[in-house]
Amino acid sequence: LEPGLIGTSTHSLHEKINIEKIDNYQFCSNELSANVAIDNSSKTEVYNHDTTDEDPDVINPSAASMIENLRSFGYSPEEAIADIVDNSISANASNIYIDIKWHGTDSYIAIRDDGEGMTEEELIQAMRPGSKNPNLARANSDLGRFGMGLKSASFSIGKELTVYSRKNKSESIRRWSLDHVAQLNKWKILKCKKEGSLHFKDADSDSGTTVVIENLDRLLGLDGSQTIITDEDFYRIAERISFHLSLVFHKYINDNSIVLSFNDRILKSFDPHFGSDDNPLFKSDSGNGSIEVVSFIVPREDELPIPTQRLIKRTTGFTQMQGIYIYRGDRLISYGGWLNLGRRQQMKINDDYALGRVVVKLKNSEDKNWRIDIKKSTAHPPLSELPNLNRAAETARKASAQNISKLNSKKKIKENFEGLWSKNDKGLSIDRGNSLYRQLASDDDIGEKFMAYIKNLENKLPL
Repeated sequence: LEPGLIGTSTHSLHEKINIEKIDNYQFCSNELSANVAIDNSSKTEVYNHDTTDEDPDVINPSAASMIENLRSFGYSPEEAIADIVDNSISANASNIYIDIKWHGTDSYIAIRDDGEGMTEEELIQAMRPGSKNPNLARANSDLGRFGMGLKSASFSIGKELTVYSRKNKSESIRRWSLDHVAQLNKWKILKCKKEGSLHFKDADSDSGTTVVIENLDRLLGLDGSQTIITDEDFYRIAERISFHLSLVFHKYINDNSIVLSFNDRILKSFDPHFGSDDNPLFKSDSGNGSIEVVSFIVPREDELPIPTQRLIKRTTGFTQMQGIYIYRGDRLISYGGWLNLGRRQQMKINDDYALGRVVVKLKNSEDKNWRIDIKKSTAHPPLSELPNLNRAAETARKASAQNISKLNSKKKIKENFEGLWSKNDKGLSIDRGNSLYRQLASDDDIGEKFMAYIKNLENKLPL
């Protein structure tokens, strides 16, 4: 080999070697002693490697090992997608489109928005793990904190993360490939989409960002056995993600701050409080506006619209929805359960307290005090807030128990006198308040057919 020096820059040497291919390793060329990192995706080009002597006391983590560790923060698929949607909201997007499409091993997830977009420099910074200092002050609308969400959330699902962005008529693209990083053992991103990608639709607006996750090994269950989940299982996961988004971002959707589209369908919000948070039984705030705590009770399950009852039975279960809901701005962080409050942590989920709710509203300046995690799915109240939370929880639980106790007493008195028919201007109809009717109508399997049968029966009464 006769390498020729074709250019120099501070701390680096550039070389070009006329060879067909060199496997990925480092070597020193003759008298130049320049470390050259070879990228075997190219036959003729070689990449620079900094020749400055490294400080032996500066320990850089292994890229191949560390990037695998970034996959292991414990995200569920729904938490991961919600974390990426946070970025779109922070970028002031009005419309966010989520596509989760089954194509076997070529299945993909794409999140596209019409937000502010990023320049090339901003995109490179956004692709950097730990791109934000969590201790810096942020705007109240900023849902980020660690600068890790985009990467760690995406890596928890798949091995290929491509981000395309447009801003000020400038278009940029960068891609993380975990296999490429492992092969080079370098934190190197690529400037092209994945070869053979089945999705790459950029933002329709003048600005915006598209995130594409592919090679979904974690989501598809590729654990070394080379077997993957079925398309039915895949779309069952998608349904779970859809519900989670409608719950976590219900305030944004209700306020028309954003429009969330999921697989070409506009998501409706799911308010876990059913509008009852406007009637608090207990209310307090921190004085500086950074923390607000309110408690209240919600309607009984049988008082909710039948489609809502079905959705609850199919997803969380009504009893499991009781407890403490922690919001960071308008974004729901943690929900359900009582955080082991009370003396000897005796506050547990119980049927008597199913109507109880405590809502905690935090500003993002409280992230450190409440130990908001990277996934933005758990929070731990500081000791100073426990007395306040205990009072709020006790108030809600007591009101719930009293409401349910009264209902049970009324049921015992009236259970033998429940009506079956009701009369109105149009004639006779089945009493929709009948407990048996409501039970059958809310059943996820037979409810629709049962209601259709009853309506047909009412229309054909021989009167």
